[in-house]
Amino acid sequence: MHGDLQLLLAAAHRFGRLGDVALARGTYLDAIEAAIFAGRLARGPGLLEVGEAARKAPPASQPQVSDMMLDALTVRLTDGYPASAAMMERALEALCDERLPVQEQLRRLWFASFLASDLWDDEHWQAAATRHVTVTRAAGALSALPDALDSRVFVHLIAGELTAAESLIEETAAVCAATGNSARHVSAPSAWLSDVVGRARPVR
Repeated sequence: MHGDLQLLLAAAHRFGRLGDVALARGTYLDAIEAAIFAGRLARGPGLLEVGEAARKAPPASQPQVSDMMLDALTVRLTDGYPASAAMMERALEALCDERLPVQEQLRRLWFASFLASDLWDDEHWQAAATRHVTVTRAAGALSALPDALDSRVFVHLIAGELTAAESLIEETAAVCAATGNSARHVSAPSAWLSDVVGRARPVR
């Protein structure tokens, strides 16, 4: 992941120098996503470093939803929650707009769940996670479905709906097996659910 992040940041910087603002900003957003997924396991650039690099992205002349996301996330990662909360709320509202092109939803709806969870906005979190699964299934994007299902699983776990969460985790495993990615997908929700269920079972 270290090398991937470095490559993404280097590419984004180069695109900016070449004057391709949209590609530069999109690549910085991809780098932030990769850093979030890597979390504490990442070696090399962490969230703060990626946020600082992304904040140097050239400004968009006609901001789109992805631009709102990038600006909100860079402020969140560098200046913290209070400075970014209003920006994240606006980006979340834009991401949850059903008029957003399907391809953009497929690519970026994961961020809606991330923003909603960070804002402790349960209503938007549930709506975003549900829509992410619905859109991904409708598009037949099987390779993207495990991540969409994970977003929905977290909603069920937070609500204490363990049976629903377990059902989606089983679906995730089936999708991964069908697409040949069974070794790839060991989800955080799956590990969390196993721990919760294990603790809940009475000792005999």
